[in-house]
Amino acid sequence: MFNTSEYVQLAAHASGRGDHLAALGFLREALALEPKHAAALYFFATECAELGLVDRAASGLEEALVADGSMDVARFQLSLLYWQHGDATSAQRHLSHLRKAENEEVRAYAEAIVALMANDIERAKERLSHGLRIPSESGVLKRNMHNLFQHLSAQPPVPKPVVEAEPQTAGAPKTLSTALPGAYEQLRAAK
Repeated sequence: MFNTSEYVQLAAHASGRGDHLAALGFLREALALEPKHAAALYFFATECAELGLVDRAASGLEEALVADGSMDVARFQLSLLYWQHGDATSAQRHLSHLRKAENEEVRAYAEAIVALMANDIERAKERLSHGLRIPSESGVLKRNMHNLFQHLSAQPPVPKPVVEAEPQTAGAPKTLSTALPGAYEQLRAAK
């Protein structure tokens, strides 16, 4: 029998090999030992997202944030997941929390996503560019911003609407992995 940290490490290894089902099995064992372990909850949720289990991924990310509200990467992923699946209200709720962060880089990324939700691609790229110039201790966040910036730069220009009632999903990456690194990379970077 392994301890929680060892199960999480085994899950990271399985995920890195692309064996998401094995990773979920290891994470289930970790959570049986420590049901409120924030990293295991987060990792379980991202593995569910990788397998297309969107509702389970969203509820798992919410659980991880209850366990540790300082997990900014989880909050970003959750906001993108909600947005991708048409729940702009929930996405905005999490982004408003991030827009109030003390960390300027976190605020810049949150502002970029809010701009993207409003189809203001140029403003989103400007905020991402600003965030990328800020010295950072979080390689994960920097990679997330860079990947999203690259994704936006590769897209054809989207005309900005004159009046818009609700945020759109036109600029949303089709999957979390389009703009964000996988759970294995994030877990390794967080150590």
